[in-house]
Amino acid sequence: MEDGRSVGYLCADFDGEPAYGGIEGRWLSEQPYVVVHRLALDNAVKGRGLASQVFRLVEELALARGVHSFKIDTQTDNKRMRHLLEKNGFQYCGTILFDGDKKLAYEKLI
Repeated sequence: MEDGRSVGYLCADFDGEPAYGGIEGRWLSEQPYVVVHRLALDNAVKGRGLASQVFRLVEELALARGVHSFKIDTQTDNKRMRHLLEKNGFQYCGTILFDGDKKLAYEKLI
């Protein structure tokens, strides 16, 4: 933002997510992947398409590393994130158990 505050944060991880090994369902692939944890944007910038831009940047980073799979999970009641994922080409693959909570798991081949 113009005043120097950050507009958001995320963690792009290429080391895998152990919880993803116990999926109830089936991933689209079993290849190396990037996973995004904790995508958050400041309310002041929501609705501007920034989350989709962030996903595209993560995809570019993954492709630069030779990674062609992008996995992510979200809370079952997070309708906004579910819509965002589907809008950006992610496919629902099943559920995972993470920190005792059931989460919806998505993958996009890039």
